[in-house]
Amino acid sequence: MTQLFDYLSEKYPQQSIDEVNRRLLELSSLFEISQLINESLELRRVLNNVMLIPMGRMMISRGGIILKQDGKYKVVMAKGISKTLQETVFDEKDIPENCFSPQHFEKMGEKCPPKLKAFVEESRLELGVPFVNNNQLLGFMMFGAKLTKNEFSDDEVNFLNSLANMSATTIDNALQLEEIKQINRQLDEKVQELRTLFDIARGLSATLDAQKILRLLIYAVMGQMLITKYALLLKRDDHLVRQESRGFKSDLLEGLYPELLAFKQPESAIAVSQIKNERLKQLLQKQEVETLIPMQHQEKLIGYLLLGKKISGQTYTETDREFLSTLVSQAVTSLENARLFEETLEKQRLEEELNVARNIQKKLLPKAIPALDGYDLYGMNASSKQVGGDYFDIIPIDDRRIALAIADV
Repeated sequence: MTQLFDYLSEKYPQQSIDEVNRRLLELSSLFEISQLINESLELRRVLNNVMLIPMGRMMISRGGIILKQDGKYKVVMAKGISKTLQETVFDEKDIPENCFSPQHFEKMGEKCPPKLKAFVEESRLELGVPFVNNNQLLGFMMFGAKLTKNEFSDDEVNFLNSLANMSATTIDNALQLEEIKQINRQLDEKVQELRTLFDIARGLSATLDAQKILRLLIYAVMGQMLITKYALLLKRDDHLVRQESRGFKSDLLEGLYPELLAFKQPESAIAVSQIKNERLKQLLQKQEVETLIPMQHQEKLIGYLLLGKKISGQTYTETDREFLSTLVSQAVTSLENARLFEETLEKQRLEEELNVARNIQKKLLPKAIPALDGYDLYGMNASSKQVGGDYFDIIPIDDRRIALAIADV
């Protein structure tokens, strides 16, 4: 180290040993930070090191990191910034173009897009340092004023820029790893949903009892979506009937019926916020309904399933709505099979009753035609259906007389 100091002192005689020592300390700090950053690909841990180490070193009051995720720039970490501001989401147009070097926000002027300008002013942020990897902007780390009230020196800005450049590759890798993990989670959820659908389908196909089918549907929805508020409405003739519900007042629920019947129902589950019928949307939102699922068979409305908020507080995703649509479709098919089965049973019952009536009617007819000298007697009753309304009888009175009875009963 002494030889290095001597070399630097000879090469840069105008610089003091303290200045050389400070620069060596910065290089040493960058080296140590790079080791910490590269120890893990866990995004939050990487970002913690990237932001908190310089904040502690330079005594910076507040800071935040914005990264590009799913096509949007989001605040993924913040210290000293309000919760409301942390929820800010930026589009591509809200980010300065070709911003590949540190920027003092006050000096940017009109180059700073309005939304970003408003954000940094409200958050009291002064300096933005970009994360750039392979000429792609990953995001920014932003810092507020130092507690010492001193401005950021050129050396400090260079240090932060070097730190951002070193960490950009690791952050990019961590983002890709997070994306892979997210895809794996989605695949796991899909597999679980398919298993659930398979299990439910077996349960639905194992019964032709409509009430059991509806209960299976409700239990499956409650268990999978983790909800406690729901309403199952079935259409009877020209009106809706509440089949089962929880968390709804009957009178308020009935106020939805006219609008639901007049509503041109979607083909699948829909978020209430996406319903274009303002009157219906307001009524559903007033009842805290978040998802509306139509029950239809061959484009014929059978009913609706209304779902409230999840216990977890999470919103219904598109995947959730696809799952619910598939589940309800299976239940509707089972309900239709149950209805057809009931109709078949009813038809068989009626046929059996008609056969009994026909046999009774046959027994009322004369079993034999009595003989009468000088006359040929013949009688027959052939019904066009199982049972007819015609009746006849031949009753002997004596050897020379008989009584004929013909009637429509």
